[in-house]
Amino acid sequence: MLVPGSRPHRSELAAVDSLQRLLTEERAGGQLVSSGRWTLAAGEAIKKMGAFQLPSPEHWVLKAVQAAVAAGSAGIEVRVFASGVELRPGVSWTADEVLHELVQPEPTADRALDHLKRALWSLALGQKRAVLLELEGQTHDLAWKDALPVLLPRKQLAPFTRLMVSDGPGSAGWLWRWRHAPRVAAAHASLAHLLRLSAWTCPVPLQLDAVRLDGFHRCPTHGGGSDVRPLGLVTLEGEELQLPIQGLAGLATLLAPEMPRARCALLISEGRETQIQGRVYWVQDGVALEQQRIFFAEGQPSGALLLSAQGLPLDATGFALADSAARGERLDGARWALVNRLQQFRQQLCQSACPPDAVGWDGNDSEEGASLDAAQRAAHAALARKVDDLLARWTWKRSDPTTQLPLHPLFYGKQQHATRAWG
Repeated sequence: MLVPGSRPHRSELAAVDSLQRLLTEERAGGQLVSSGRWTLAAGEAIKKMGAFQLPSPEHWVLKAVQAAVAAGSAGIEVRVFASGVELRPGVSWTADEVLHELVQPEPTADRALDHLKRALWSLALGQKRAVLLELEGQTHDLAWKDALPVLLPRKQLAPFTRLMVSDGPGSAGWLWRWRHAPRVAAAHASLAHLLRLSAWTCPVPLQLDAVRLDGFHRCPTHGGGSDVRPLGLVTLEGEELQLPIQGLAGLATLLAPEMPRARCALLISEGRETQIQGRVYWVQDGVALEQQRIFFAEGQPSGALLLSAQGLPLDATGFALADSAARGERLDGARWALVNRLQQFRQQLCQSACPPDAVGWDGNDSEEGASLDAAQRAAHAALARKVDDLLARWTWKRSDPTTQLPLHPLFYGKQQHATRAWG
């Protein structure tokens, strides 16, 4: 990441070269494409959604991540420069299908395209930033002119899909960038923070400036750090949730056979010096939409529960769950199933903690303990006691209160991001 105002590196100049083509007079004409269904009413609705729907200007990047995950990406790369942001989703779309959806204000059945168009609406219409979408194998790039999508012809086929976003309006020059350099730097920091806070649940490799952000060890409340120590991971059999594939090293696990797919997952952690409260993370297409507090009885350890938000009603922003009976039923169902799963986990730990020549908890010879040394068996025995303690303190029942928390006050406050629009 470069500091605004610093001398750009040659690689950065090459990366933003395609975006600068959009800003030149020769390319500004473009080829206007209409789907035949663009109406004044639809256009006004789309403009309002672009300006007000997402909780903050930086949330477009989460929508882009969701689009990539929903489309079956194998990996996502985000690069932040002094002059803009480049995102490579690792998937391909055709120009025709993207254009068709961009002029439809109604939700799209294809979740990937629905996420993508809302990211583009926010950037081009809400923030009025210069946007260029290069599509793998296509002869045209997609951009915006006068609030309408346009196609820009290419000299050769695009080698991969990437989204290029300028840090200002299409007419921004060096004077604008100099005057707004502090705000641009703050926006870049907010974008990086938002990715770390919400995209750690991404089931495919997610890189920000070549640094991996995905994985259980990146959990903001229960991941590894100076204050928190992850202990184990338990998953329930199912297909609803696609889990991160990083951060399992060093953890005792009881995983569903479909891993990385599961019904839900519980990351068990303890604070090194202070207690940490339990959390539920509601996840949709690789992004944690919101978190909710679980009231365990006082003590250690606690857990971070990952649940799928797919199919549950969301609010107008698409980043928070609406109150519904289905939400409570999904939460309660996972709770009762996890109690049984944790008991199995405790039994597994007790079995592996037994010396090789000892009799296990089920009356049979201990085979799992034969592959562990004395220190590992002692660690499993200690974790078994902690899991037992967690089960004893798990007083969360249907009648117990839960508290819905915004993922971060900065992004879910009352202030609407229209006041921070680019201009």
